[in-house]
Amino acid sequence: AEEKRRLGEILKQYGNTIPGLSVPEDEITLSVNMTCPLIARIAALSAEEKSREKAKKLARQVYMIAVIGQRGFTREELQEFIDSSIDLLYNA
Repeated sequence: AEEKRRLGEILKQYGNTIPGLSVPEDEITLSVNMTCPLIARIAALSAEEKSREKAKKLARQVYMIAVIGQRGFTREELQEFIDSSIDLLYNA
């Protein structure tokens, strides 16, 4: 993963003009610690019919936090993150 990132940065510096090489596709692997209290809470909420939507929102928020730590956000992702954060705070 680190090698792909470095190669991508080098190729971007040279305008992707090195013959035979191309920028590798972005790849994200999300590892979830199932013993984490927050993840356990999300799992419990998803098991309840009336709380599934809230569980989906929380899971998406956890994913977005992982993305920002990995590569940062696009403009659209940043807006989505802000909107969902506000929604979660108002409806907590």
